Amino acid sequence: MTGKPLSSFVVALCAGLVACGGYGSAYQGSVSMAESTCARAFACQGSYPSDAQSAFSDLYGSSEDVCVGRIGPDAAQEDDWDAAADAGTVTYDKDAAKACVTAVEAQACEAFFADGAPESCRVAVEGSLALDEECAIDAECASNLCQSGRCAGVSGGE
Repeated sequence: MTGKPLSSFVVALCAGLVACGGYGSAYQGSVSMAESTCARAFACQGSYPSDAQSAFSDLYGSSEDVCVGRIGPDAAQEDDWDAAADAGTVTYDKDAAKACVTAVEAQACEAFFADGAPESCRVAVEGSLALDEECAIDAECASNLCQSGRCAGVSGGE
């Protein structure tokens, strides 16, 4: 799997869409977090810093749906998410995912772009695999980056 823009932020925000099932699983929680992040990004687009290193569309895409597709979990990998949670390579905190969505929705636009993901987002979904361990999805890796079936270095420039 290849890294995605903002993937650290995203997995931190990864949560299931409320409309698609809420917070019952790590996958669902991750979809919800991605949806709330993308909704907030587009609601705040007019406040995106003009001096940012990347253009808004490079990070978030041209629509909320495109954004969720970029930063959220791949729907084709829902079974992999379930298997990772069952194996313990992904831990999921439903309360943190809910707190994440609430925090993102409440962030002032300037803070949304300047402050990054709230702490609740960073701890809602966490991977336990170290560099070079076998993986199927980004979320399994502590670095949040699975490439060619192995955990790779930290994505997103962190």
